[in-house]
Amino acid sequence: MKINKTILLLVLSVIPMLSQAQSEKSQELGLVFSGTSNFGLTYRFGKEQSLWRVELLQVTSLKRNLLSGAEIESTGFATTLGKEFRKPINDVLTFRYGLDLGFSYYSFENESDNNRYKTTSTDPFVQGVIGVNFKVSQQLLIGMEILPNIGYHVIKTEDEGDALPEPIYSETRIMSFQLNNLSRLSLVYQF
Repeated sequence: MKINKTILLLVLSVIPMLSQAQSEKSQELGLVFSGTSNFGLTYRFGKEQSLWRVELLQVTSLKRNLLSGAEIESTGFATTLGKEFRKPINDVLTFRYGLDLGFSYYSFENESDNNRYKTTSTDPFVQGVIGVNFKVSQQLLIGMEILPNIGYHVIKTEDEGDALPEPIYSETRIMSFQLNNLSRLSLVYQF
């Protein structure tokens, strides 16, 4: 009889801990940006100290008409999936670190009177995540992170113009390591 009471007491004491552990789950939706032409959406979900990260879309876009009559257009996107871990520093600051797998595509085109130059790059990559969150309110966070990465770039170029006897096409494959000097900012809503 004592064993049954002990088991019952253990089960009853574990139930509040399980419900508390379930309440630690967190979801976040926010904007990420670095500069004025590189922005996107982020969704993070999981437990407060260990979240999955999904960059739904990160877009880069730039179009300029130069005084010489040339037109420059640059577009691109990137998407990532990863895991982030958090360690509280104090009540308002949290250290973040993790790892993402990603893919990006960028295109640059320069077109003038009778000349056209186009470069496209497809890049699978692995990136580290090192950053901090600042808690503005109970549900609003401002984050800053740097994203060092290792990537494999496939770069294709096309060069066409009157000065060339025929179009020139080339393909280059490069493995690279980048430590971005720019930090990326985020504005995130927790729910």
